Amino acid sequence: APDLLLATAAECAGLVAECYPAASRFLSPQNADESAPSTSPEAPGMPAERRPLPAVTIICHPLDIGDCVGKASTLTDDVKVEYLRNCWVPSCDYEFKKDCDGARPFLHPWLGRYSPWLCYSQSLKGALCCYCVLFPQKVKRGVQGGSIVRPYVKFKDFHAAAEGHVRTEWHWSSHDDVVNFLAMTERRRPSVLAQVNELYDKSHRSHVVL
Repeated sequence: APDLLLATAAECAGLVAECYPAASRFLSPQNADESAPSTSPEAPGMPAERRPLPAVTIICHPLDIGDCVGKASTLTDDVKVEYLRNCWVPSCDYEFKKDCDGARPFLHPWLGRYSPWLCYSQSLKGALCCYCVLFPQKVKRGVQGGSIVRPYVKFKDFHAAAEGHVRTEWHWSSHDDVVNFLAMTERRRPSVLAQVNELYDKSHRSHVVL
């Protein structure tokens, strides 16, 4: 009788395991595979202070200039205009020290000093020239570096680097491209009076009885 009861219990456990696999671990915990990794958020035997923390995703502003690095050829004219006019600017209380690996962080007053070409990227954690990012120039000689194809992060010598950047042919060519681009888009954009007249003409024609 005991053997029959044990066999019956084993068969029942096998049937439950087959039909309800999630519940089978409660029937025979001694048979569980101890080598399998734990999927529980709290791994047994591990102190709470050593348990891995969930990854934190930082959501950056949609007009962060860092998102345009290396992608200028894929941007539409409307997107470029939006970046040139409304590029993200960090608030005065933005904690640049959290983005900095060196001894000196980026300083907010620099954005005003080197406006309008200087921008800061939260996603790349560094300074960029929005002119050179949005309208990159062909490399004839030399190598394009910080503030063009990657953020500038050596803030100890930032003023020398910024003043040297504005003297480069790359920067002035990009500056000229920006000026011509904005002038062209303004000419293509109808004036407010023209838009009102167009709306009036459409409304007037819609009420004309033939």
